[in-house]
Amino acid sequence: MDDSTRGRHLLVTGYVATTATHLLDDPEKLAELLTDVVQVAGMTVLAPPRMVRVPIDPVKAGSPEDCGGVTGTVILSTSHAAIHTWPLHGRFSFDLYSCHDFDAGGVVDLLCGKLLMTGGKVIDIDRTPNPALRDRFDTTRL
Repeated sequence: MDDSTRGRHLLVTGYVATTATHLLDDPEKLAELLTDVVQVAGMTVLAPPRMVRVPIDPVKAGSPEDCGGVTGTVILSTSHAAIHTWPLHGRFSFDLYSCHDFDAGGVVDLLCGKLLMTGGKVIDIDRTPNPALRDRFDTTRL
């Protein structure tokens, strides 16, 4: 098994300016965003962005329940990028995984600029395999 492939997983939970919440309910703009992310990360698209709009339910706006938004993914030659939005809460979740390294800072800068982020949390996970750990697991059941 080849353990040389670097894995990186970028997770962003973001909050946007009130003037930008409409972007979180716009599948076309979010598809453009995913396309821009792929370009900044230097990746290759295998399947273009697929966006699904969930109608907003204003009755649920004040609750923690899912109150509508957009979910979208783009399949990459090295894995995927995805975004999930909650326009009534001004929030989104984004993730980008690749078995190759990429400029995580450039991707975060793009998200901040395009979505007018006012805050959030960024988690950058190194998922590079560790050969020393492989032998610690019983793989006979896999």
